[in-house]
Amino acid sequence: MEPPSRRRPVPLADDPSGRCVGALQRQMQQQICRASAAAWRGVPASALLRPERNAAAIVQARHTAIYLAHVVFGCSLTRAGAMVGRDRTSARHACLRIKERREHPRVDRALDALEAAIGIWFRTFGTGDAS
Repeated sequence: MEPPSRRRPVPLADDPSGRCVGALQRQMQQQICRASAAAWRGVPASALLRPERNAAAIVQARHTAIYLAHVVFGCSLTRAGAMVGRDRTSARHACLRIKERREHPRVDRALDALEAAIGIWFRTFGTGDAS
């Protein structure tokens, strides 16, 4: 089995390409990415949406949310950035920063766990098929 950081985007039930589609599914993807990243960094998820510059923990959580949306769900940088009120170039910067941080083994393990957990959660509950 491939390591979680190398896995393909989570395929959606009605979208074999695995791309971000459908308003409800997009909203669920965004919420799970924001909530997961915020919980990991210990900040409120609502703080990720603030337009001003913030404390380092909030910035790291925002970068992580963008990275997760891009890597786990295959969202474009434009869409991943927009979920936290940032543009495409800011999203690119966020992804590059997270990739740099993955050089640290603890951060890499934490992100692997987050990616796997989000993928499992979304495959189980995110398609609207769960009972």
